[in-house]
Amino acid sequence: MGLGALRFILSLLVMDAHFGGFREYLQPRVVHAFGVDNVAYVGEGGIAVTGFFVISGYVIAYVLGRKYDTATARGIATFYLGRALRIYPLYFLVFGLYWMALAMLGNPPAMGGTRLLANLTLVPYGVLALFPDQNRFGPVDLTQSLLIAPAWTLTLDLLLYLLAPPLFTRRSTTWAVWCLGLAYFLAFAVLSDTRPPVWYGYFYATAMPYVFAFATGALIYHYRHFGAPPRFIVPVAVVLLLAVAFFPIGMTNTPLNQLVAVFCFGIWVAALAGKKAHAWDRPLGELTYGSYLLHVPLLMVFGHLGVRHPAPWALGFTYLFAIGLQYGFEGPLERWRERFCAPGKNRSGGDAETASIRGAGALLLGIGLGAAFGLWRNLFAAGAPVPLEAAACPGGWRC
Repeated sequence: MGLGALRFILSLLVMDAHFGGFREYLQPRVVHAFGVDNVAYVGEGGIAVTGFFVISGYVIAYVLGRKYDTATARGIATFYLGRALRIYPLYFLVFGLYWMALAMLGNPPAMGGTRLLANLTLVPYGVLALFPDQNRFGPVDLTQSLLIAPAWTLTLDLLLYLLAPPLFTRRSTTWAVWCLGLAYFLAFAVLSDTRPPVWYGYFYATAMPYVFAFATGALIYHYRHFGAPPRFIVPVAVVLLLAVAFFPIGMTNTPLNQLVAVFCFGIWVAALAGKKAHAWDRPLGELTYGSYLLHVPLLMVFGHLGVRHPAPWALGFTYLFAIGLQYGFEGPLERWRERFCAPGKNRSGGDAETASIRGAGALLLGIGLGAAFGLWRNLFAAGAPVPLEAAACPGGWRC
């Protein structure tokens, strides 16, 4: 198994989190057996998203270190163009098709010019997430603001792509970002109210946890010369991931669960990155982006149509359309992108000095100030002291 197959498995976990299979059929039995206080709120979807960002950090650091000349403005611009062509065309296509489907069903989205522009560019939401609590309990409710709800992760992906050349091409700046993220994690794990929805609203949907996960993946690339971890560690990491995702007995501190997940995914990525992938690894990985964009819109469409059990229908059509888009749209576009954005060789061999060290320092300072403000805002101005209402609060928790 390679990183492509791992991405495919994580995409299945994300879809299950949205379709509710585990929650409907297995979680009630776990709660009945062990009690609600021993079942974490993270779930498989939150853990899987964390894994995607660790993988992304490794892949982007690899691409920057091996393919692009990050010491030149042209090399960085080519990297940005390549990332934009990877993300936006398919996103625009699914966005337009979903808009038309909703309009045909008599429920066209009410979206003004500013919100439409933010939906199309996505980056503004990612930038906002670095600073105050711009999430479903904050001033900007991304669940309502984005037409394609899972695209909230794309807002952070694009933000990290913008930050990657100045911050993740060198070990020193990567370590600085990683330490900032770790401090943010530990502060929440020690100080915050870890019950839902407080933890979920003020930690999970902000940017810093995923900046930390991305930096973890980038560090794995920078220290790849140490080789893969010992074989016995990988099964331990898999068991821990299953524990924090599904059966975290006695581990109700959910920020701590996510921190454990980041380290476990780091071990898994380090183990898989050095292995020769099977022939089916890349095709599986290529299906993940299309299926990620499609599954919630299809679930919503089947719900609007009044289908009794929309999730199985949505799952089947998600992969049917994802395969069609891969061979009819994404594949040809990717081949054209590779020719059009042919990267220049990185003359610095993976630890290139970018054009402006001062610029990297300013970015680090800005991220640190933003994280400090977000931490203060969440813990002392909008955290546990503020009673929050949740649509579904598990029994045994006072929301």
